[in-house]
Amino acid sequence: MRKKTVMFEFPPKSILVGMDESEPAKNAWLHARYLAQKFGAALEAIHVQPLLTQPDFPYYPSYFMEQAQGKALEEVRSWIGPATPMEIAAGDPMDMILKRAKTRRNDLIVMGTHGRKGFDRAVLGSVAEGVVHRSPIPVLVVKRKPATVKSLLAPVNFAPYSDFAFKYAAQVAGAFRVKATVFHVASNAGQLLVGDHLTRGLIEELPQAQRNYCAAKTISHRGNPIEDILVEARRHQLVVVSAHRKFLIQDIVLGTTAERVLRHSPVPVLAVPTQEAAIEITGRPGRSEEGKYLGRSVPVNSKAASA
Repeated sequence: MRKKTVMFEFPPKSILVGMDESEPAKNAWLHARYLAQKFGAALEAIHVQPLLTQPDFPYYPSYFMEQAQGKALEEVRSWIGPATPMEIAAGDPMDMILKRAKTRRNDLIVMGTHGRKGFDRAVLGSVAEGVVHRSPIPVLVVKRKPATVKSLLAPVNFAPYSDFAFKYAAQVAGAFRVKATVFHVASNAGQLLVGDHLTRGLIEELPQAQRNYCAAKTISHRGNPIEDILVEARRHQLVVVSAHRKFLIQDIVLGTTAERVLRHSPVPVLAVPTQEAAIEITGRPGRSEEGKYLGRSVPVNSKAASA
């Protein structure tokens, strides 16, 4: 019996926004509201409050924490208005956001990020990065207020998970009616022709309506492939990448391409989970990471930039 596949669709029908009183969260709300208005999607928010601790003097700190939480909630509500559905939860923000998205069957999460670097990011981590790493649905991560999307960047490396994210990027381009640059970083000058052939092949597999919005671009590796992606990202208003999960030790030391791009990207990053990530949580079957593309075996551990 043929296995079913998990497919994400853009534009979304239901959007969940992770909210707190920070400026990045407010920007996330503005992005989500824009998408909801443009595409007619349902919009809801979640505000996660930290659990109140009980130290040696339980009443004094709890009182002030409750006061601060109340003010934060008022601030958030003033942004989103009285009519927007919002869940108020207590606990770990990553867990609560993902639980809400699963319960409500949202098909897009929008979050703001402070873009922490160095010691702050290592110690505090990033809620947005954690959600991207674990989410079974696409996650849009933003730092600034919305800008008109005139073009988008779709990095590819021809592995099955990259192919999957590229097809979603093509849907995004078609919905916005903007050009998608299908971007591949070849490992050396000799691989330019092969990369260009495979990139154009990806485009040819799309439906004609989406194909018209895509253009191929292959460059020779100039250094760090992530840097090449970030340089190209400055020419666009959105980057669509695969949130592919690598081996744990590599995640700890280097992070995934999606995480590294969203930390440094000057424009919003739309991270698309693999089918396997969605299956892991939803239980729906899909294809394996192993596979062939355009009649060629494509190793997942290619030297090209992971998408």
